[in-house]
Formats: sequence, structure tokens, C-alpha cells
Amino acid sequence: MNEKERIRKVYEGMIPSKQLISRTSLAMKDALHKPHAKNQMLFKRYTKQIVAVACLFTVIIASMYVYKSTQITPYNHPDKNPEGPMTKVQVNISGEIEEVSEDGMRFRLGDKWYRTNENTEFAAGAGDTITIKFEVGKYISGYSSSGTGEDNILVDIIYLNHRH
Repeated sequence: MNEKERIRKVYEGMIPSKQLISRTSLAMKDALHKPHAKNQMLFKRYTKQIVAVACLFTVIIASMYVYKSTQITPYNHPDKNPEGPMTKVQVNISGEIEEVSEDGMRFRLGDKWYRTNENTEFAAGAGDTITIKFEVGKYISGYSSSGTGEDNILVDIIYLNHRH
């Protein structure tokens, strides 16, 4: 046996069997159709990150809504909010004084009488002053916690008392 024949016999012995070829073929097809374990791991990782970011944005939006809804107050006193003349206040008394009582402590707007006492505050904005004297023709605005459904309403705060 010469060298060529010996090499030929070795190569013939190395030819794979049909069973080995079919098993290798099936394994290759499975590998092509299934995502790799690494790809599955990356998919799970990125999915978790996307869900986490979505939850974070939901929490941020919900907290902004809750914060904004708690900022509404029924009554903001100018002394408690020193933001200057643009402070928002609740006003339920507003109009032109049509009549003033003899003692000067009561005034009429429309068909309702309003009264002041020593506890009535005169809350002016920054740099403004409010006169305590009520006169016919002056424009007045204020707030009463007792409501405006009755007559002879006690005024808690007067924000404005001036001529047009």
C-alpha cells in the first residue's frame, strides 16, 4: 500500500454516516429557528427596563396631578401669600356701595346689608392702603365666611374700598 491508497482509506473512513448527517441537519434547523439564549436574555432585560421607565413616568404624572389638586384652597389670605398685588383671594362680596348706616359700620350693596366690626380685617396688597370709612359710590370687595344668603352679613375681610 502506497501513500496515496493509505490516505484514501483514511478519508473513506471519515465520511459521516447518514444518521450523523440527519442529526446535524436537525440540530442546525432548530438553532436557526429558536432565538439564542443570549438574545432571550437581552429581550427580557430590555423589556424590564421599558416597563420600569413606563412605571416611573406614570408615578411622576400621578404625583404631579395630586400635587396640583392639593394646591386649591378655599381662601388665600394676602398676609399668608406675600406674592404682591397679584395674590389670588376668594371674593364673595363685590359691588358699589349704595347706602351707609349712620354709625358707618354697615353698608348696602344691592338689596343686602353688610356689617363690619372690630374683627374685620382690611387687607391691602403690597403698597396699597384701604380706607376704613365707607361712602356711597365707593367700590368695595371682600370676603364673608358666613355666606351671602342672609341679610346683615358680617364681613371678615375687605380687600378693596375706593372710588372708581
